[in-house]
Order: sequence, then structure tokens, then C-alpha cells
Amino acid sequence: MRHSHKLLCIDATDGTNFYDFHLLLLCIQDEYVKVMQLHILLPNNVDFHTLVVLFSSLRCKIPNQKVNTVMTDDDSCSFNAFNSVFGSNIKHLLCQWHVLNAWKRQLVSKVHDKSYRDKLLEKLLKIIYEKSFENRLSVFLKDYSNKWQKFNDYFVKNYSGRKELWATCLRKFPHGDTNTNNYCESSHNQLKTVYFERKYNRRIDELISKLLRIEKNRFLTNYSNVVNNVPAHSKLTKTVKEKHDRGVKIQDMDVVEYDGHWAVKSQSVKEKVYVADACGLMDHCYFKCTNINCAALCSHLYDRSCEDNSNLCKHIHKVHMLYSEIKTHVTDDFIEIDSEENSSAIS
Repeated sequence: MRHSHKLLCIDATDGTNFYDFHLLLLCIQDEYVKVMQLHILLPNNVDFHTLVVLFSSLRCKIPNQKVNTVMTDDDSCSFNAFNSVFGSNIKHLLCQWHVLNAWKRQLVSKVHDKSYRDKLLEKLLKIIYEKSFENRLSVFLKDYSNKWQKFNDYFVKNYSGRKELWATCLRKFPHGDTNTNNYCESSHNQLKTVYFERKYNRRIDELISKLLRIEKNRFLTNYSNVVNNVPAHSKLTKTVKEKHDRGVKIQDMDVVEYDGHWAVKSQSVKEKVYVADACGLMDHCYFKCTNINCAALCSHLYDRSCEDNSNLCKHIHKVHMLYSEIKTHVTDDFIEIDSEENSSAIS
């Protein structure tokens, strides 16, 4: 559970044993973009109280564990149970893949004209990723409130009041850019396809044996990466470098500081300005810019208003390169933030 203070995905699957026990998976991503897993067998009747007992037992093992964000399917009890045990300040995200699948099922049952179903789904897809989210959502509900009343009622009841759980534009907080828990789905598929070879399994002991093999293989892979000094997050290093290079190209005169904020002029849209604010969160984060001019820029040091949903946009690269009010020094566990006067030794 070492990286669970960033984002924890919770998902369950069935069909792994004769007794219909559910297999609950708690899934986190390590510094090599690999999945670290905790498998838990649950009875076939999983409810809020069962999960509270489970998470309470887990909390006893790791009493000081911090969890920032939890992503779940759109079920009624998993997050509520986790939240009641680990604290009320945990952010909740819905897996957008499961949300879209739920919408598709409801469209099939409530909208009988296939051409309209496709049109509605296309509009819903745009709404999820829309920059002007509120306007697009209002137009959608107004346009289809009469023609497809049943689906409109379903959408208003289940999703309109919980926009922050599924809308991409409202997820601008640390680790909020993750949109699906398909790490869990991939792990379920690996168990059933690779280890069970899509054969029906009857025995619990055989299931446990397979899970132990998965854990052994994952541990050996991680150990090999550490021993061979494999760079963490190697697949995303190129993306961060590209953002840094684009940030360098922004003219210094296009960045203006005022009242502790930074206004960065858009490079593509005339008279448009993005705002960056220093938030100064302390978080062990492996998603950093390694360029020396950026002083270990981390995605948690700034809030920004731009539409780039990646962790490190070009605007905060530029702000971090230009201004020295925020200084960082990195330890193995977290990033510490010092003021200008306390960080002269680092400068």
C-alpha cells in the first residue's frame, strides 16, 4: 500500500471459484507504471457492513496510511464503506469507462431509435471531456428533456447532481487526471486468461495459489527494475520533456506575476490568459520534470486554469523556471517547499 496516498482503485470480480466468492481488488500504480495489487476474497453477499469490517481490519494493519483519492465503479457501497473507515476527506472519482457503459445500457433500454442512441452517446462523450462543461450539460438536458424523458430523468437522478465524480474538467486536483480503473480490469483479465487459461475454476486453494504466483511475479519484476536501475515512469518521461520544451518557448514577457498568482498568455488563442497558483502541497510524487531549470517540478506544486489535463502543462513549466519564490528539495519520501529566504543554499 506504499503508493496508495495518491490514487487507490477498488474493483471486484466474480467467476473465479465454484462458491461464487467475490474477489475484491485494491489496486495502486507504482513508480514504474506497474500495478500493485491486494486481493481479498469476500462472501457472495457483499454489502456496506461487510466492506466496513474488511476495511476496518485493513486499517488496523496500516493505521497511519493516507489515501488521497479513491476510484470505484458506480456502486452504492464500496466508497461509502471505505470513507467511513479511512476518513471523510478522501476524494471520490468514478471510473469513466464504467460510467459510459452504464449510459450505453440505459440508452438501449430507454431510447429505442438507434440513430438517436448514437447521437445521444456522442453528445455524452463530449460532455465528459468538455471544457465549457456546465453550458454543454445545460444544453443537453434542455434539448432532450421532452423527447427522451425516461433517459433524461435517469441522468438527472443519478449523474447531474454528482458532476464532480465523473466530469474531467472538475478533476483538477492531485492525481485527478486518472480517468479509469482499467488497471483492475486488466488484472482480472490476466488472472482469468493467463493463469486460469479461461478454464472454469472450482477450488479456493487453486485460486489462492494463482494469486500468490501473480504476487511473486510482480515482486520479481519490481525487484529487477530496482536492481537494474530502470528509470521510474520511463514511458512518460518523453511527454514531460515535450511539455518542458514547449514551456521554454513561451516568451518571458507573456508571464506576469500579480498578488501571488501568475498569468500566462495563451500561445494559440489571442487575448486568452491562463492563471497558475502555488498550492505548495507536500507529496511524494514520481511524476516530475527532471530538467535542472525546473528544480524537480512536481504536479502538486501548482493549481492552473488551463484545459491541459496532463499533470505538468507547459504553463507551470514556464512559471517554475522563471520565478524562484518556490524552492524544492527532494527526499526519498516527499518534496519539501521552502520560502525564498530559507532556500538560498539550494538556489
